[in-house]
Amino acid sequence: MQEPQQNFNIEDYSILAWVVKNQIKSEKGEVLDFHDRLFLLDILTDWSQEIAWKKCSQVGGSIIFNIKVFFALLKMGWNIIYTMPSDSDVESFVKAKTNPLIRANQHVLGKLNSDAIYLKEVGDRFLHMAGSQMGPGSTCPRNRLSSRLWRILARA
Repeated sequence: MQEPQQNFNIEDYSILAWVVKNQIKSEKGEVLDFHDRLFLLDILTDWSQEIAWKKCSQVGGSIIFNIKVFFALLKMGWNIIYTMPSDSDVESFVKAKTNPLIRANQHVLGKLNSDAIYLKEVGDRFLHMAGSQMGPGSTCPRNRLSSRLWRILARA
């Protein structure tokens, strides 16, 4: 029989354990509480490459996907391309949701090595934020390679 690992940390393998242990906060600085939105737990723990979700606004989807991104960067070693319809969507999303979430969770994320609107570097991993419309000045990374391409399909 194999000896059990001495340094096994469940939060290295379970996003839910990681959220609870580290008291991950929302962009508003509030510790996440799923008691009135239990359906978010299914989405949080689903690692399918494509997730389609028909939802109303203000239910926590943006924060859940941002948290999944940072867990994947830190614990799974992924590089991620997070696409949105346009560059202006990226700018408003990053300013309103991603950057405040990073500030609220510096105790876990630490200082970012790169912290631009379209590129975040956490440790040695990268989060590329891109508008998917092609055109002059577009940041769409269609010709770039990433260790993982994670497309999130959400319909409002």
